[in-house]
Amino acid sequence: MMNYKKAAAAMAILCMGATTACSSSNEGKTYTDYMQGLLDARFKAKFATYMRMTESTEDEAQEMYDDVMLYLVDGIYEYYQIEEDCLTAELEDGYQDLAAALYAKADYTVNDATKDGDDYYVVVDVKPMDFFDISYDEAAEYAENYGSDISDEEYDSYTDDDWDKWEQDYAEGMLEILNSYVSKISYGEVISMDNKIVVEDDVYGFEDEDIFKIDDYVLGLTEEE
Repeated sequence: MMNYKKAAAAMAILCMGATTACSSSNEGKTYTDYMQGLLDARFKAKFATYMRMTESTEDEAQEMYDDVMLYLVDGIYEYYQIEEDCLTAELEDGYQDLAAALYAKADYTVNDATKDGDDYYVVVDVKPMDFFDISYDEAAEYAENYGSDISDEEYDSYTDDDWDKWEQDYAEGMLEILNSYVSKISYGEVISMDNKIVVEDDVYGFEDEDIFKIDDYVLGLTEEE
């Protein structure tokens, strides 16, 4: 059975080092630009603003993006019971391409930073995608029925290579199903999230949990509170 909650947890991982930058005198615009650059880098592989705001190299920005994609891939593996150790390089690439295609469809708007007392906030409006909802029935039916036409005697005769091939065929079929729903994605109502700027020792950033929430809302993994 596919484990939705574990998948959501696996997707919500990011190191703090990717969510901080040096402070600036034009605080409001700086915070807005930073959030825009961070999300564009994470979801769209658009690195220019993020590199400028954080003084990162393109390789460093690419590494952050790749890490985000791999965390999503790990969540997909767990959710759909994909045995990563059995996958071919081609299948691994296929699931990474799926993750990139999903995040490329992220729908978010970064609003101008506002000040409340001594604190700044950046509101991000997200339209959650319905990918995991619309693909659920077909993916669940496939997972439930896969291998049902194979007899117990045939299973008993399987070698390690046979089991690897069995897992690869399952992963390939699941990938085909999931890819077929990417173009069918639609979006829910806008969810607005306040993200507080945290400033310490002239370095600013956002709380990890706020970035995790944006990830989850983008993917449609969290109901509005």
